[in-house]
Amino acid sequence: MSSNNKNKNNSSRGHGPMKINEKPEDFALSIKRLLWSLRDFKVLIFVALILAALSSVLSLVAPNKLSDLTDEISRGITINTTNMKELEDDLTSNVSEIGSILDINIDENTIYMVNTSNISDFFDKRIFMIVMISRLKETTTKNNDVMAFIVGSDEFGEVDLTCFPDVYKKFNNIKVGNIIKIFGKVEKRYDKYQVIINNISILE
Repeated sequence: MSSNNKNKNNSSRGHGPMKINEKPEDFALSIKRLLWSLRDFKVLIFVALILAALSSVLSLVAPNKLSDLTDEISRGITINTTNMKELEDDLTSNVSEIGSILDINIDENTIYMVNTSNISDFFDKRIFMIVMISRLKETTTKNNDVMAFIVGSDEFGEVDLTCFPDVYKKFNNIKVGNIIKIFGKVEKRYDKYQVIINNISILE
């Protein structure tokens, strides 16, 4: 093999010239020069450092604060069953007064005070009950009238309530979170009991 080929092979296997990392002779002086060259950006650098520190603090604190916030929200939507029980006791103390409160003629023998735990026992009967509105969904009928499907809650569970347009137009100011007294009739749809609302009174 010729010397030229050997030189070519040697050069092809090489890794190039070696780089030597030189350290500055005067490190302090180099730092001063660097800071001097960045003098026009000192405000931006200061702000960046502050934001970096703030980001580190928030990354440590934020998860705990979010957890506390979630707990507070959960406590805030808990049903106050004590108030509902007091309202129920007040209303059941004298059934004859309910007719005048609801502005309807009620026969004491044909109306029943119920809750979500025993509503199935009063199928096809006229009832009244006290619930808190957990969910409310408005919908429009074929005649462009607005009605509402409501989910009511008490200390025992939930019940579906249907408010047709002729009734809902009188009480469309109700909203989620209201405690209401309803008068209606128990019906069954898709093997599930519900109340068709005839009258509503907002208690809270």
